[in-house]
Amino acid sequence: MTIEEAVALQPIWVQWWLIALTLATTALPIMLMFHRKTRLSGIVVLLTSFVGGYGVQILFDNLGYVRLLTVAPEWLSAIAPNEWYVRYERSDQYRPSSQLVRSRTEG
Repeated sequence: MTIEEAVALQPIWVQWWLIALTLATTALPIMLMFHRKTRLSGIVVLLTSFVGGYGVQILFDNLGYVRLLTVAPEWLSAIAPNEWYVRYERSDQYRPSSQLVRSRTEG
């Protein structure tokens, strides 16, 4: 099964959402290329979008549709918490839930 066939099996709103994402990642960088100051940015964004699309195709071929959908949450759960702790460690307004649990169990 190809990625196009897998997407065709999804509800129509998912298909439209993927079309919108695809159009945004191609149309917006093309519009950036019309202005001289943003031309380089548009080219870089467009090229990275193509590389990203090719990467998704390779991941789909190797992992399949369901496992491909779990790649981003797995990466985010491995990367984001450490970044959040460093950024908000000294903030009084933000306490990660693990710190709340520790403070409740300690005292």
